[in-house]
Amino acid sequence: MPTEILRPNAAGDYTNIAYRFPVESEHWDKVDEESPDDDTTYVYTPSTVQQKDAYNLQETAIPGGSTINSVMAYLRIRGLAQPFLRLAGVETEGAKVGNESPNYGGTIYAMAIDNTHVYAGGMTIQTVRKYLKSNLSYIDQTVSYGGTIYAIAVDDTHIYVGGYATRTVRKYLKADLSYIDQTVNYGGTIRAIAIDDTHIYVGGNTTNAVRKYLKSNLSYIGETVSYG
Repeated sequence: MPTEILRPNAAGDYTNIAYRFPVESEHWDKVDEESPDDDTTYVYTPSTVQQKDAYNLQETAIPGGSTINSVMAYLRIRGLAQPFLRLAGVETEGAKVGNESPNYGGTIYAMAIDNTHVYAGGMTIQTVRKYLKSNLSYIDQTVSYGGTIYAIAVDDTHIYVGGYATRTVRKYLKADLSYIDQTVNYGGTIRAIAIDDTHIYVGGNTTNAVRKYLKSNLSYIGETVSYG
């Protein structure tokens, strides 16, 4: 099945997002790159109410009268203020199509996805909440992690969670979100988790080292020298 990628090439009907970086040029050319440049160019706002931009897209090469089977919008975002997830909105002749999850209940600091679900964790609620990827409907949540969640990783069967206060990696079953076990204390707030087929790699504050744990039983294996 042929596909086509369309990127912004001009301003649309409105430019309401408060700021852009760098300030030269337009809003639309901060979001048109083929490969993400993250903090090199972006639009942003500190507003607590909704702001939005509209962008014109390139002319399509799809012949008139063709059947379009699906449209997918890609975006990269960073946010602290609004405690919910949002899919990109698409407006065509005034009709807006989009989805968002129910309110998480606190600031979301960590997310992970698999083929069918979204897993989100953060502050206040201090649980991992599971949403259906297709429409972001809420499914269930884990028991409380015991502190703010800053890192989540998932594999085919399990969720690995780290953060503040508890300062351990906790392991949950993906199927029903039940708690399985946890590592020994990392020694500081866990800010990052990465996994491979057999191991978990953890980094954060205070300890300032990458610690390695066995995935199967969460036993401690070793750690790097301090990264400063």
